[in-house]
Amino acid sequence: MLLVDQKETKRILRELKKLMDEPEDGFRVFPIDKDFTQIHFTMLGVHDSPYEHGLYHGRILLPAEYPLKAPDIELMTPNGRWQTDVKICLTVTSFHQESWVSSWGIRTVLIGLRSMMDGSDKGGIGSIYDSKKNRKKLAKESWSYECPKCGVKHADLIDTMVLGEDGTDDSKSYSYSYSDD
Repeated sequence: MLLVDQKETKRILRELKKLMDEPEDGFRVFPIDKDFTQIHFTMLGVHDSPYEHGLYHGRILLPAEYPLKAPDIELMTPNGRWQTDVKICLTVTSFHQESWVSSWGIRTVLIGLRSMMDGSDKGGIGSIYDSKKNRKKLAKESWSYECPKCGVKHADLIDTMVLGEDGTDDSKSYSYSYSDD
C-alpha cells in the first residue's frame, strides 16, 4: 500500500463517506480497506445507449499527491467502449494533468467517466469500438460480474442500481435487442 499524507487521507475519507451516504444514481463506490490508492466503483450504463442497464466495475487509482495530481481510471468489466485493465485517457485523468483541478474529486471523476461512456472517441488511449449488438450483449452479461478484489457482486446491485430503490424499473424495459442499427 502506498502511503498518502494524513491531510490527503482525511480528504479521501470525507469524499468516500459522502459518496456512500449520498450515492449518485449512476454509480456506487467500494473502498478497499485502508488502501487509499485504489477505489473500486460500479457504474450504471447510460440511459438510451447500448450500455443501458449494464453495470460496469472499475477502479480509480489515486496518486500519492492526490488531490494535487489527477487519478487514473481502469474498467474491469468488458463493455465495448474501453479496454479492460488499461488506464483510460480522459480529461479528468493523469493523461491530462494540465486539465486537472484539485477541487475536483472522486465524484467528479466518476461523473466524467459516465458522461463519456456513450462517446465515439475511437482513438483515445484505452478506447475501443465494438458493435452496438456486442455492447448490448456485454451490458446484459455484466450483471453476473463479481470483483475478486473488493467482493462486489453485480447481482446484488441490480435491485437498487438498475431497478431503483422500490424494485421497479424507472426508465424502460429490460429487453435487449441484438440488432446492429
